Amino acid sequence: MSFSDLPLELVHETASYLDDSSLSKLSKSCWDLQNLLAGELHKRAIADRGITPAINWAVKRGNIKLVQYLLAHGIIGFDPSTGTWPLLDEVTEFGLRFIFYNPEIATAVFTKVGEIGPLIAAHQASIILGKLIRNFESIRSGYVKGSARLLEYMEILLPRCNANPTEDLARKQPFLHKLRTQGWFNRCSSTERTLAGAPPRFRRFCCIGSKTFPGVIVLEAGADPSFVYQGSTPLTCAIKAGNLDCVLMLINFGASLSGDPNPLVAAIRDCRTEEVDYEPGTHPMTDKQLGLIKSLLELSADPNGYSMSTRDRDHGRRTSVLDAVLDATLKFAALWDWHSHDVSISVLPLILQYGADPTRKDLDGQSFIERHQTAYEDARQQGHDRYWHEQTIDILTKVALDHRLPRLLAAKCIYKYARVALRRVRWMKKMKQNDYENYAEGSDNEMEDYELDSGSDQSEDSDDRMKDSTSSSEPDKADDSDNQTEDYASDSSSDSALDEWDPEDIDYDDTHGDPYDVLEQT
Repeated sequence: MSFSDLPLELVHETASYLDDSSLSKLSKSCWDLQNLLAGELHKRAIADRGITPAINWAVKRGNIKLVQYLLAHGIIGFDPSTGTWPLLDEVTEFGLRFIFYNPEIATAVFTKVGEIGPLIAAHQASIILGKLIRNFESIRSGYVKGSARLLEYMEILLPRCNANPTEDLARKQPFLHKLRTQGWFNRCSSTERTLAGAPPRFRRFCCIGSKTFPGVIVLEAGADPSFVYQGSTPLTCAIKAGNLDCVLMLINFGASLSGDPNPLVAAIRDCRTEEVDYEPGTHPMTDKQLGLIKSLLELSADPNGYSMSTRDRDHGRRTSVLDAVLDATLKFAALWDWHSHDVSISVLPLILQYGADPTRKDLDGQSFIERHQTAYEDARQQGHDRYWHEQTIDILTKVALDHRLPRLLAAKCIYKYARVALRRVRWMKKMKQNDYENYAEGSDNEMEDYELDSGSDQSEDSDDRMKDSTSSSEPDKADDSDNQTEDYASDSSSDSALDEWDPEDIDYDDTHGDPYDVLEQT
């Protein structure tokens, strides 16, 4: 008598004493028993294992067939009242273990997410999206299949589950601000050999130029490219990272090139294109950084904009683009003792060429020129160190003279340097006069020594010749001495007039008109 010939009640009673593995083997012995034991198998499959739901137990054990069976029959543990699915939290909480080492389970779970997407709460979907992006950062270099799979999961969560594409709700940090770290770009290999076998989705969404960037998905889902977080925007973060490809991508998605923080200020002051061993005599800015600044200007970045960093907020001031150029110059000069001022000489004319106005007033009613002139005057009156202020004036003077930009200097500054130049001319003239007198005195002494060494016979003849020459040249010498006296008197009068010349005695506006107009006409 075979086992299949036993009464059904006895077969069910016997099956109840078997473990899951033995019952499964028994059901596979023949079709009749499989149909007979299907109910018992289903009851055991959906039964909780202690306090652990069946679907969670199957996922932890890596039983892909049981997971697929439970998902197909709707045994997923989803709570429709709250819109939460605990299993989804567990799958992503385990991290790379399930997503990469059990890809079939992860794919089955996220496929179900796509089916019930509108039922899942947007808050939970946003948290899961943040976990996926953090797992993306942990991908080892060159793992194309795993990274492409993560991007597919992100595409499911964003449009179907209404996940927040802008902010990581778990860590309260925007996704796009991860551009501040190069890890978003260098996790996957960008060589053609690695990408040759990658899916088209991965090549389209990941590779921007030669860098790996999953942020395109969140941008296409509606992430705000101008979202301000801790004084930075995604655009300024990409600029600080020195990635021109991502800068162009963010601009194409509508990132603002104006406002606070200003992208140009970030490119001048905080851009880190590469690690460079700076040496005295070399240019402190790399060609890549200069190219980034020029590209932003060509894309209509505001050269008259202002930016307020954390440091600026502490001091209650705003930094303009022109101020950022001088700050960068003085910083490099302080660290590496450069005196060539290459930063300002190369960048300032470029900024001015694209429309920067040094006479534009700020909120305090001062222009770029007046701010630095006032800082210099205050430091001089209060007895503070004026080195950096003098360096600033020297930089502006050099750029103004080299590029014929008189409006880059204040009128008092122009007057100061003109006064110094005139004093140097007077000093050089006096030095020449002293040299002439010393030469004449030395010639007389040599003549006296020659007379003492000469013989008595020759001395009489020489005395006669000297008397004759003296008598004949006395009128000429008298005329020469009178002319020299008149020249010296005129020089003394001009020097005394120059000493009495005071800038306070000149009214620039009423007497001489606008000094800038006078210089431009000159």
